[in-house]
Amino acid sequence: MTATFNHTIIAAKDRGDSARFFRKLLELSEALSWGPFTNIQLRDGVLMQFAEPPVEIQMQHYAFPQGVATIQA
Repeated sequence: MTATFNHTIIAAKDRGDSARFFRKLLELSEALSWGPFTNIQLRDGVLMQFAEPPVEIQMQHYAFPQGVATIQA
């Protein structure tokens, strides 16, 4: 069986604001959210799940290749 990447949970101070920011940046539609997660779905089906953990948030790094026009906007 081939392994595929399904989702990642991203710690956020405000999960709704964070999801909206990335949804706008990546030009994505809203996705179904549940429980402690506010979700966005990438075009390949991968979920980015934003949550507000009850602990201090550590630095995280995510990279998304974008075209020059997107970066300059």
